[in-house]
Amino acid sequence: MNILPENCAPVLITTYSRHQHLRQTIEALKRNDLAEMTDLYIASDAAKSPTDKEAVDTVRRYLGSIDGFRSVTLIQRSYNFGHPANQDTAMEQIYREHDRLIYLEDDVLTGRGFLRFMNDGLSLYETDDAIQAICGYLWPLSIPERSEPLLLSAFCAWGFAVWRDKKGFASHTPDLHREFLKDRTLYRRMNHASPHLLPLVRRCANGEIVAGDVEWHLYLLKYKKFALFPPLSLVRNLGFDGSGMHCAFDERLSCQVYLNTRIEMQRLPILEESSEASRALYRYFGGHRRRLRNSILMLISRLLPAAVYRKLYRMASELRVIRRRKRSEQPWRTTS
Repeated sequence: MNILPENCAPVLITTYSRHQHLRQTIEALKRNDLAEMTDLYIASDAAKSPTDKEAVDTVRRYLGSIDGFRSVTLIQRSYNFGHPANQDTAMEQIYREHDRLIYLEDDVLTGRGFLRFMNDGLSLYETDDAIQAICGYLWPLSIPERSEPLLLSAFCAWGFAVWRDKKGFASHTPDLHREFLKDRTLYRRMNHASPHLLPLVRRCANGEIVAGDVEWHLYLLKYKKFALFPPLSLVRNLGFDGSGMHCAFDERLSCQVYLNTRIEMQRLPILEESSEASRALYRYFGGHRRRLRNSILMLISRLLPAAVYRKLYRMASELRVIRRRKRSEQPWRTTS
């Protein structure tokens, strides 16, 4: 598709204190085909504590040197908003002038075709309510090689695009998470499609963490909507070095392959979920074994006092994190 400068979606990047990660993210984005036609917004949060001030100041000194885009708008907070509010208020600001946007955190490297894939998807499916988002990352699923994008009732926040007027947005409240834990139909739908979500849903419901990507995922499952995914990932997440929010080492993510070329986008003839990819995603996230474990955990949670269950679960989670960190990392790979 031919994209005119005035039709290019703006890009929002939220950042805090990771100067080197942000620099790599910006440099990769500048190499994208449509970078010079793209308006870039960067929302820089203020230091939460005096110990973070020097790192935040380093980030802000770097922000003034960024070029290579149609325009660069800096949103520098005077006090600490926290990640959810920093993201939400920046999105609201952009939505006052634009009807769509592309979002990146400051630890996501993009392949050269990322911006074009996002913009093509936003243009092709603007009026299709079934498609609520365009995602840049696809998990390494065991499916036959393909050249066309696919639809899934799933969501990944490692680079995504959304429309202002579509309903699927993250409210950053625990309401939807609690609904999935209480409603048996919704719980079964989640456990049969994405069994890995249960621990995160529990933590969000209890107010322990705020995870907008989990809320997006639940929204798509509840209303049977879709996100559009590339046939091979267009991004790589740098946050699994221990610096990313809610990120621990995961051996499956220690060798992320991402596509560094353009994907020719054509409108899908039928807007329905890829059953083959859906089954592969279920297997990737633990399949029957994890689903059974979730059912057992749900039963135990109903039998034990809530405080006791949370303590035991937290101890088990910490042990898993320790085991993961002991495993050696493998080198990154990219395809061209």
